[in-house]
Amino acid sequence: MTPLESIRAFCTACVGSPHLVKTCGGDRIIGSQSTNNAICHFFPFRLGTGRPSVKTIRQFCLLCIGGKPSLVKECTSKKCQVWRYRTGKNPNRAGIGDANRLNNPSKRALTGIF
Repeated sequence: MTPLESIRAFCTACVGSPHLVKTCGGDRIIGSQSTNNAICHFFPFRLGTGRPSVKTIRQFCLLCIGGKPSLVKECTSKKCQVWRYRTGKNPNRAGIGDANRLNNPSKRALTGIF
């Protein structure tokens, strides 16, 4: 699942039905371990539109777990639809980026890095 699909699935599970997601006010996070009801970080993406950053998911997870970054990494709620993005990184993009380019000799010549 993409981050957007994961958020949509989370929202559906949170309110109980895909039809109820549309009427969500975004003012409560049902099932959150957080004691304060804050604005949901997923609210703008609940309908499956937009392009959320995995950093948005990380912020949500911080709120859910009580604001402790170390606990986010140790989270064991693997049934949570956004669990795989909790660290603010997209596992689907592992190995893509500048580090991979610098390790490839054919691409190093194009950048002028030797």
